[in-house]
Amino acid sequence: MAQTDRLTGLVGNAAVKVPCRVATTAAITLAGHQTIDGVLVITGERVLVKDQGDAEDNGIYVVDSGTWSRAKDCDGPYDLVKGSLVKVNAGATGQGFYYADATDPITIGTSEITWAPASTVLAVISGFIQSLFDDADAATARTTLGAVGLTGNESVAGDKTFSAAVAFSAAVGMGGSVAVTGDVSPAQITGNQDNYAPTGHATAGVLRISTDARRTISGLAGGADGRLLTVHNVGTFPAVFAYENTNSDAENRFAFAVTLGGGQSMEMQYDATATRWRCKAKPEPLGTVKDFAGSTLPADFLALDQNVSRTTYAALFNEIGTAFGAGDGANTFGLYVGAGRALIAAGTGTITEEVTDADITTGTDSIAVDSNADKWVTGMLATWNVTGTPPTTNPANLLDNADTVYIVRTGATSIKLATTLENAQNGTVIDITAAGSGTFTLTHTLTARTHGERGGEEAHAESSTELLSHPHGINKFTTDGTYSGVRGSDTNPATTSNTNSAGGNAAANIMQPFAVVTRGIRYV
Repeated sequence: MAQTDRLTGLVGNAAVKVPCRVATTAAITLAGHQTIDGVLVITGERVLVKDQGDAEDNGIYVVDSGTWSRAKDCDGPYDLVKGSLVKVNAGATGQGFYYADATDPITIGTSEITWAPASTVLAVISGFIQSLFDDADAATARTTLGAVGLTGNESVAGDKTFSAAVAFSAAVGMGGSVAVTGDVSPAQITGNQDNYAPTGHATAGVLRISTDARRTISGLAGGADGRLLTVHNVGTFPAVFAYENTNSDAENRFAFAVTLGGGQSMEMQYDATATRWRCKAKPEPLGTVKDFAGSTLPADFLALDQNVSRTTYAALFNEIGTAFGAGDGANTFGLYVGAGRALIAAGTGTITEEVTDADITTGTDSIAVDSNADKWVTGMLATWNVTGTPPTTNPANLLDNADTVYIVRTGATSIKLATTLENAQNGTVIDITAAGSGTFTLTHTLTARTHGERGGEEAHAESSTELLSHPHGINKFTTDGTYSGVRGSDTNPATTSNTNSAGGNAAANIMQPFAVVTRGIRYV
């Protein structure tokens, strides 16, 4: 019989032990090479010792030229139970099966153990089991079983099919492709799902879902440590996997957020330590608009500023609708998202600045602010809010809580305030005589923008009403022709004259500096 090592070969257990060479027929000295039941045993061979004077010394030993030691699969507190079985392969009288007869729990070296022939309890051993016990090593035993056993860094050669859950305790090298089976296609989701548990999903490797509208899944049951699950959205509406949503039990929640559009897929893995599903690979959301330096868009992006089919691109249509163009109103929809335009976010933005009384200089009416290179501009409308005592002004009460003011930019880190746009433009600022105390907040509210809105222009011709109010100096003559100097205005029509017109009436170029790229929208 070939030597068998429990740590690197066929793994024994409490039910069936690794076979022995021979079994004793009488008490022996547990040392040295000797002949037992007609067989000479040598170093490394296993012997079933069953006839010692003290029954607690019985057990499975490994032969040595010196003192024998108990076999590693039969020397610990969990290695034997009443009924544990071992096969003896050789001997004049002792071949066959034996079982441990003792009171559980068995303590090796302390419990009195009788090894009795198993012929009365194991009358028939099939040829298959017999061949398994006769196998020389673990690899041969696995071949007999038609199984793949992985106890170290091993490679699996050939086609293998796993019909149930498989746990790998070490690195696995796959010499070919890997196919995940256990494909489940549950009924269409028609409402938001908490602790989602469709029939058959617990053993599935692939989950194919579809929804009747945009639906949220807050958690998925069936998590087991390391479990991998591929999810395909085979419909055209998005399914939202919500992040840490408390509508589902903690152990079913997602440690990620994904909007899985129609036709998209992702891969999840369960983390038993965190008791959460984690996302290993997720797609970019449908409707994502991106800029590319190349002149050709990637295959999964559509060019902007065109109408496309609501049927062919149903998943994208279900995501953005007609916000950027209704198309023909029935069969197409628009992608007029932003070719040739700068994109801005929907909503109402604000610009704020918080100052204290220490930032106010009353002698110059100046207010110190953070670097103002691109924040505060002369003429901006703002609301002045007070937490504490408002500054004192002349005239009074111009900087009370919630007062409206206009910005006058005076430097990179300083501004002043005016009561009207005209005053701000002319530099007529609020006279601050005392700084007050507390905290003061300036808030400029940007124009509200709605999703899909378009606006702006590349060039603009100013009208007279859009020009800043300003005077023109003219040479004034009296009715007798006497020159009287330069006057800014005069209420006497008889003594005034108009200035000559100048300018070409061309539209002003108001384009910001730009570079042109290729822009597209993801549709799959």
